[in-house]
Amino acid sequence: MSCLCLILLQCTLAGAVESRQAQDAGSAPQAAEQGTQSDVGQRGRASSTPAETQVLPIKHTVASDLAKVLMKLGGDVTVVPDESRNALVLRGNLSALQSVRSLIEQLDIPGSASGDSERLTVRTFSVQHAPLRELVQVLQNASRGQVTLGADERSRTLVASGSERMIKATVEEVIRTIDQPRTSLELDFYFIRAAIGRNPQPDSRTLLPASLGSVEKALREGGLDNLELMAPLRLSVDEASVFSQKASFDMIEQFAAEMRLQGSVSIAGGTEVYQCQLDADVKGIVRSASGGDLASRELFSLQTRVSGRLGEYLVLAAAPATTPDREVIALVLRVSRQGAASPPAKKQ
Repeated sequence: MSCLCLILLQCTLAGAVESRQAQDAGSAPQAAEQGTQSDVGQRGRASSTPAETQVLPIKHTVASDLAKVLMKLGGDVTVVPDESRNALVLRGNLSALQSVRSLIEQLDIPGSASGDSERLTVRTFSVQHAPLRELVQVLQNASRGQVTLGADERSRTLVASGSERMIKATVEEVIRTIDQPRTSLELDFYFIRAAIGRNPQPDSRTLLPASLGSVEKALREGGLDNLELMAPLRLSVDEASVFSQKASFDMIEQFAAEMRLQGSVSIAGGTEVYQCQLDADVKGIVRSASGGDLASRELFSLQTRVSGRLGEYLVLAAAPATTPDREVIALVLRVSRQGAASPPAKKQ
């Protein structure tokens, strides 16, 4: 009797093991499939905030097409199309979800009257050189509203939604024309301080480099003397890109200056003439003996749009500054192609 019980117990255990193995084998493909869907677009990056799930109905385009585009962009949001409801199931942290929803809203709009009979398609274009915002504006004008455009700054990708015919005729051609390497430029800025008619003799003091001889002549003819180069600053920028730079320098004991430059520069096609949009300001800072900042005030401020020839010096402005010695601050600019011979920007 005991032998029979033992045999029955062994059979029961063996059957349970086989049943458990069969269940595991049957559920493995489903688990693998779920893992593949949940990893779409993650690129192995973990989120530091709790993930949320949102369902976004798509009204005017095909959800599965949008999902393919969004998955190509990568990022931290899982994108799964629900074809039965023409919706997208999104999962990720709140910040990433807001970014993706914003892009979807740019793309999911009604087609134009002339394109309603054509099936809308969504395509992505990798942009190598052109500023994305500038490119979107050009394309909006070129397509006359018949192509919907979105841009992902992180991946430098432009997304276009519209008929295949319009995308080929406008988006592809414009990108091919505009997305070209930009000219690399060097911008040399010189902040010069001077006195107004304090010492008008020809041998008055000057601390400008010999390379700035033409600048010195122009400033002296304008009634300035005792010229001194406070701060040379060189920036390397790409044509049509926005530059922004801050720097500080000591003027006298316990008084320093902080300058800020922001703008863009472009070259007229096939010429040596540039145009520069520039915002510049200099702030004076009073410091304690220990080096701490006690107070600050504006010394110089300029907003201008100028043009000049590459390689030449241009005096942008010379204005009285509220420095302790009531001096004048002049700002000089030189724009040149990167690698071109440029005078040294050093004090003598």
